[in-house]
Amino acid sequence: LADPATLPADGLATSGIKTAAAGLTVNGNLTTSGSARFTTGAFTHNFAGNWVIDSSNVTPITATGSTINFNTPAPAAATSITGTTAATLALAVVNINNTSGLGTTENLSATGNFTVAANATFSPAAAVILSGTGTLTGSGTVQVTRTAAIAGFSQQYTITNKTLTNLTVEYIGAAAQIVSALGYGKLKVNNPSGVTLAGATTVSTT
Repeated sequence: LADPATLPADGLATSGIKTAAAGLTVNGNLTTSGSARFTTGAFTHNFAGNWVIDSSNVTPITATGSTINFNTPAPAAATSITGTTAATLALAVVNINNTSGLGTTENLSATGNFTVAANATFSPAAAVILSGTGTLTGSGTVQVTRTAAIAGFSQQYTITNKTLTNLTVEYIGAAAQIVSALGYGKLKVNNPSGVTLAGATTVSTT
């Protein structure tokens, strides 16, 4: 991919093996198909659209050493990560900056900080897990949508490190949930089916 590259509203579509030669600014969608793999290189990339990962490649995204920013598009709108891939999308450093929210139907992992910025919301589908050796942090909102057995934050966010001091954790499942026994910065319950405390729980900010 060109060095540097700013891609317009129609975004980036690939069905082959593509490697970034510099930081990219993608103002539209990132779409992969066939057996495509997108290798980010050790650069910072800015995305203001959706990711549609339909690639059958076992590693459709190779993001070692990179920073991925999911930014607010113009005009402002929620964005998403979707697709038919069966792979967990393995990322390094991730910044959720979209103040209209980012949703995902795909499992994600992070080896660096996974930061949800102020006024941004990260909303995984009920079956999605955020894993990896990195750190969940930030000052925005992370939603807990899990409804499977033990439907709690700790089961949906298995990422190794969690700095919850300034984050809002919102339980918003479509069925009854379990509030993981943790120390939360801010805790919000928005579940009409109700929640049950798993054990001793503290909330430092109201």
